[in-house]
Amino acid sequence: MSKKITTLRDIAKMIATRFVEVEDKVSDELYENSDSYYDLSEKNREILYAHPKLYDSITGEGDTVPLSAEEHEALIEFIANGIMIDKEKTLRMYLRGFVECMEYLRCIGAIKQSYMDMDFIDICGKYPSEFKSIVI
Repeated sequence: MSKKITTLRDIAKMIATRFVEVEDKVSDELYENSDSYYDLSEKNREILYAHPKLYDSITGEGDTVPLSAEEHEALIEFIANGIMIDKEKTLRMYLRGFVECMEYLRCIGAIKQSYMDMDFIDICGKYPSEFKSIVI
């Protein structure tokens, strides 16, 4: 028999357990559907390929070595791209949570229509076309 979730702490533990899975799924969806996310991700891969010392510096592998001016600029670009990637992923996760919440409220009858007269659908990452342009 599964344990019933009865407290806010139980809910927090459940969310923490599933967070990595959800984050990975959102990353995959963005990589497949968002040109800007894809471009930034690929640019970071190119930077690491062109500057192998950066990979070692970022991951902590290998010896600590000083960076050339070119490598320093590449590192700055890599970090800036990473920030933009994280922002896009965070926005997608917040919007996904909002959509799921609104749909749940509609399903239990707490609201009669979906938010802004849009038909939000289930948690599978499928959004109406009007909302998709905001999310992706």
